[in-house]
Amino acid sequence: MDLVNHLNCISKSLSIVKTKDSKEYKGIVVSIDGNMNILMRDVELTYKKNITKINKVLIKGSDVRYFTIEDNNKLKKIINTINK
Repeated sequence: MDLVNHLNCISKSLSIVKTKDSKEYKGIVVSIDGNMNILMRDVELTYKKNITKINKVLIKGSDVRYFTIEDNNKLKKIINTINK
């Protein structure tokens, strides 16, 4: 199983994505593709102390600095699957 399949296990999880231009997206992951493009819904975008609500957003994979998974149980499941 490749990394993208593992990461798609976090679908429907609350996550935070930080981009190279310092934008922070907090919302529900819908999907992640092979280029690490991330589709999110119910997003709260924070940029320069301004907060904007967005229904859906597609974040280009090459713009992602990092992302975190808020659901620890799903994260543990991914790690256990990778380690097998």
